[in-house]
Amino acid sequence: MGARTDRFAKLALFCGLALVFYKGITGIPEVATRFFPESFFSPLIRSAEGTLVMKERFSDFYRETDRALALRLAELAAGEATAHALVNKERVEMAGVKNTVKIARTEADLGLVREKLERMRRLADEHWTMGWFVCGARPDPLRQRPCAGDGGLAAKRVDKPDELTKAEGPTP
Repeated sequence: MGARTDRFAKLALFCGLALVFYKGITGIPEVATRFFPESFFSPLIRSAEGTLVMKERFSDFYRETDRALALRLAELAAGEATAHALVNKERVEMAGVKNTVKIARTEADLGLVREKLERMRRLADEHWTMGWFVCGARPDPLRQRPCAGDGGLAAKRVDKPDELTKAEGPTP
């Protein structure tokens, strides 16, 4: 019975390690975007959608607060008495300015979240895959030269280094 138990323990350990390896390797963006794109992009899109909903709620809340402050300010300007001695015109105006800043910040955040959501959806629709190397391959500056027709803004690939030296002359 001891050998059979040992074999079962080794098999269970191997299966556990294989599962950990599988879960770990499928979580890497280089692998996940290539082999499991739906499981990679779906959480990113859901997260961006949830953030967008949250920011829209903040925006709605701040706009309603702004309307309430404007109403309170109109009441104070009309000379109506308030129930609280702490509520005065200066404090309501200061709260209005703070709320205006919050609205501006929330609108900027909404723009960023919309851009993020659009980018995530576009990447998922284009079936974007991450390269196998972290930094990617750097272009060799000796193998590129400026194109003549665009004022040197774009690079044209030179297949042979000899073409570069023939076209531009010898390097000092």
